[in-house]
Amino acid sequence: MKLSGKVAIITGASSGIGAAAAKLFASEGARVVVNYSRSEAKASEVVRDIRESGGEAIAIRADVSKPDEVDSMVKSCLESFGGIDVLVNNAGRIERIPDPLEIDDAAWRSMLDVNLKGAFLCSRAVAPIMLERGGGSIINVSSINNVMGTGSNMAYGFAKAGQIVLTRWLARRLAPKIRVNCIALGIIETPMIADMPEQRRAERKRDILLGRFGRPEEVARVMLFLASEDSSFITGQTIIVDGGQFLISP
Repeated sequence: MKLSGKVAIITGASSGIGAAAAKLFASEGARVVVNYSRSEAKASEVVRDIRESGGEAIAIRADVSKPDEVDSMVKSCLESFGGIDVLVNNAGRIERIPDPLEIDDAAWRSMLDVNLKGAFLCSRAVAPIMLERGGGSIINVSSINNVMGTGSNMAYGFAKAGQIVLTRWLARRLAPKIRVNCIALGIIETPMIADMPEQRRAERKRDILLGRFGRPEEVARVMLFLASEDSSFITGQTIIVDGGQFLISP
């Protein structure tokens, strides 16, 4: 029970990595806010699974790119659970636009709003609460695309690179009470890649030392490590979780 007595907000938790993290955190004793933007039914299903396993969770809708909705989510969390100890900035979206010259203003803003601005807004909203409680852990989710210059959307990579800078900045500003760390992901089996053609999947797996894509549960365990006292002397760091893809990919 590594998170016994803790309260965690996990954004984008209705499916994929967020859902896996919500279930794992709850199984380790945390009371969990399952944040979602559009998928109410899926978020409710995650909450139901947690409760049926003996955990505590609630679903709260909020678009993390909108300050008023973030503030409302935090308020609802406090009303239900009385505090916040862990924030996982997992919410993200990608629109596949391989040619950077074809990214219009709307697509650029959308990528930055959800993937970067959202993490800042949520961190800004919970930090004072964590400081008042004496500590906490913030976990950002980046991508190896941001350092490789690869991927299907330059704006997405740009936003994810910003996550690493945000992590370092907040780690300095919020120390010593709040630890802030980041996870940079390779390809993970989530709904985000559900439409990837089989031939492309095979090609990408050849670029990964472990020969496969990651599983949401594997990422969730790294998040648990960073959320718990197991990582009590780690802050401002980015852990790459990619099966060795970064080592051999161009």
